Amino acid sequence: WTADKVMWYENLDGIGNSWENHEAAAGFNGAWPVVITDTDGDGCLEIAAGADVLSGPGTSHGISIYDVCEFETQGFLVSNILDTECDPQWASTEWDCASPAGTSICISWKTSSDSSSMGDWKYPMSYPGLLSGLLDRFVQYRLELATSDLSVSPILTEISLNWCPTGIEGDDDLQSLTVRSVNGSPCSASSLCAEVGFPEGILQASAILIDISGRVVFHGEVSSSEPFFQTGKLNPGIYHVIVNASEICASERVVALN
Repeated sequence: WTADKVMWYENLDGIGNSWENHEAAAGFNGAWPVVITDTDGDGCLEIAAGADVLSGPGTSHGISIYDVCEFETQGFLVSNILDTECDPQWASTEWDCASPAGTSICISWKTSSDSSSMGDWKYPMSYPGLLSGLLDRFVQYRLELATSDLSVSPILTEISLNWCPTGIEGDDDLQSLTVRSVNGSPCSASSLCAEVGFPEGILQASAILIDISGRVVFHGEVSSSEPFFQTGKLNPGIYHVIVNASEICASERVVALN
């Protein structure tokens, strides 16, 4: 306020021992207050500053907004290793994203029968599609984001991997095992209660709950005599319930809210 400036300080070493100050505006008479927020909805923070001259001569500076940061040209996110518990013969991936002009999203995969040796990234995909015959039991993905316009960024809101150990998606045998959320979707983030429907001849199945990053947050067993299972407390987000029995499987997407 007394310096008539709007400034921000960059934490250079990430732990607060080294800083660099940046001047967003000088001659900003009576600078106060200041708000840090995404004013234009582009996912990047801006400084919104007002002004107030409490005493003495002078006129307050008008309200102004300053762009003080920009997106990186590229970045990536690597998932945890997902255990499909089978050798998928049919597989596909889907995702929801926004890719403004000048931006791109690409997803690459690692897959192996040994989770301790996942190998190299391969099968780069710029669009959702099939992965049939390409995946082994263990799967990992790398999300790669890029932009040539530092004012905008691609945004991924959801990604899913679907698989079956045998056959083609839609085969009647694959539909005989079912799973549903008893407490609905969206459900309370306190827990998820699900029911598994067993076809004739199938007595037991394994059930897992996977978050959007591919991390297994629940693993349990269900049977035809006790077809219900309940998870512990969940964080709000999107989850996939996957049930496997012999060579058939079923899945259900669930949203957990506060």
